Amino acid sequence: MAVHCAHNDIRVIANANLSPGIIDILDEVDREVPLNERRWVVGHVSLLTPRDIERIVRMGLLITPHTNSNIYKSGHLLQKRLPPDRRAEITPLRSLLDAGVKISLVTDNVPISLFWPVWESVARRSVTDERVVPSQAITRAEAIRCATHHGAYLSFDEAKKGSIEPGKLADLAVLSADPLSVEENGLRDITSLITIVGGRIVYQSPNWTAGGQV
Repeated sequence: MAVHCAHNDIRVIANANLSPGIIDILDEVDREVPLNERRWVVGHVSLLTPRDIERIVRMGLLITPHTNSNIYKSGHLLQKRLPPDRRAEITPLRSLLDAGVKISLVTDNVPISLFWPVWESVARRSVTDERVVPSQAITRAEAIRCATHHGAYLSFDEAKKGSIEPGKLADLAVLSADPLSVEENGLRDITSLITIVGGRIVYQSPNWTAGGQV
């Protein structure tokens, strides 16, 4: 099915948890129909080996990690289950970004705020407050970029969304705190005080004029 999709320029988005060995399958497709530049997506990524990352780079795959599940809710369990030399495979955001892979942060389920995946990517803390492979943490600026620009790239919208620039849609928010300087745990509590989509206000909290950060 994936080969037929590639031949007909239909983009595949695969759930890694529901499709064991999906990187191997896509590797087979790539040998017949090159996947680079097609922006195929692998989501719900939990464990990735260095070899997996090399192939992801070669095929130009995009990654949407399920940080709510694989770092916050069950990362501590994965960390205990794996030997020390394999723990860096747990949602390896640092290794992926360093290799040049586009990561788009997503929530998938509760907590629904995208600032939770931002916090999870930076703090790498589980529900038990254990640090889950802190060597795979990314910076705040990188996490915010993964939540904005990379999301637009995933949907082929990077020319009009994902950053505040002349010529792009006026989609922006005034935030309750500065994500670059707020105390680390405060990242997950950030909310929008006023939200603008296409230059039009679509939401504003009653006290948004009290101050915020764009």
